[in-house]
Amino acid sequence: MVRLYVFLFVVSLIGAVGYSAVWYYNDTQARLIQLRENNVKLEQAAKTLQNTINTMEADQARNEELNRELTSKLQKAEQGLNNLRGRFAEIDIQRLARDDPNGLEERINRGVQRLIEDIATETGAEPAPPADEPTVTE
Repeated sequence: MVRLYVFLFVVSLIGAVGYSAVWYYNDTQARLIQLRENNVKLEQAAKTLQNTINTMEADQARNEELNRELTSKLQKAEQGLNNLRGRFAEIDIQRLARDDPNGLEERINRGVQRLIEDIATETGAEPAPPADEPTVTE
């Protein structure tokens, strides 16, 4: 009887060790599969992140170039504005309006028409044709 109990104990011990080995093998294989899947996902995420970084660097370089261009244009515009301010400071509009109102009106209308054409050109719109007959107010 003791032999039977020892035999059953040894068989159950060997069975437990065998089952543990099979369970450990299956668990390890499942973890390896999960780790491979995670690795693929991480590699895809890393590629996406690298592409995003490259795009952002290209955008930053483009924005810096556009900033330099805009700064240059702003400086030119400010210089032109300063020239206009100096020119307007030299002109006595009240005296011109008293002496030659029709000539002043024509000059102002031409200037406004040029301004409209410049704005249309800058915005990409088609410039309006100039008025055939200038309007004269009395």
